[in-house]
Amino acid sequence: MIQSIRYNLANLGNFNGRDARSTFWWYMLFLVLIQFVLGLVISIPMYAQMFTSAFEAARSGVDPQDLNAAMLSGLGDHMRNAAYYGAALSLVSVGLFSASFVRRLHDSGKPGWWLVLALAPFVYTTVMNVINIDQVIAMTESAMTQTDPEKALGDQSRLYMYSIIGWAGYLVTIIFGVLESDDGPNAYGEQPAPMG
Repeated sequence: MIQSIRYNLANLGNFNGRDARSTFWWYMLFLVLIQFVLGLVISIPMYAQMFTSAFEAARSGVDPQDLNAAMLSGLGDHMRNAAYYGAALSLVSVGLFSASFVRRLHDSGKPGWWLVLALAPFVYTTVMNVINIDQVIAMTESAMTQTDPEKALGDQSRLYMYSIIGWAGYLVTIIFGVLESDDGPNAYGEQPAPMG
């Protein structure tokens, strides 16, 4: 795994050649873990503020509506910051991912331009979440303060639509990432040795 990570980090700008499946997937595991940890770090202030406000309100014996209002106080600012930091993290991830995916495409005989299929949905979702952050915050607040379960479910459904398109990029990555390697040399170079 360490060898694969070092190789990919040393070749961030190298869109030539081929990468074996194991080389690609060990590196993807590394990127997913890093993004998960950084995503948690970005989200901690938001959740800490929400739960602190909720515990303080619950201790004072407020009704459920006031408890929700306490949880929502300041949530918009934290969500806005998380969206901006998340977008920056996503753009860095795109940079870390791109060359490795192109080399993986080359290994199965596909041109590197197929990278657009993986990145377009992901970038679209990231940009739309930043552009529409005020709407996302309003829908979140509406969903959390609804007393009508049907209305709350509708608000939540609209929130999910912002992120579901991005999953298409992950699906493309998985499909092309598991394709068989071309045996022997192909138009993109010699068959690479797998790295662990």
